[in-house]
Amino acid sequence: MKKILSLFVILAITTLALTYALWDVDFRELGKMLSGGDYRVVLPMLVLLVLFYWMKALRWVYILRPLRHFTRKEVTPAMVIGFAGNNVLPAHLGELARVNRSNKQPF
Repeated sequence: MKKILSLFVILAITTLALTYALWDVDFRELGKMLSGGDYRVVLPMLVLLVLFYWMKALRWVYILRPLRHFTRKEVTPAMVIGFAGNNVLPAHLGELARVNRSNKQPF
């Protein structure tokens, strides 16, 4: 029940945030702007992004080695949550989300 309530709250907040962000957007104009884009850089950027996160996870494995032998799969969820939090919260408060996530069992 707690998971269902949590999912509902997350979906409601996401819906409200997207509605607010897209309230005055002219989607025809947005479509014109996006159709004129150069998308040749998307695939190389995605490859570099995956490589970036893979290397960061490897670094966290080495940093945490004195505590316990973690795998990249174990450190990745907390690491990504920290990065996501840093993108939406001021003053690197995403690090608090990373700490909170790392106290839970890995996926």
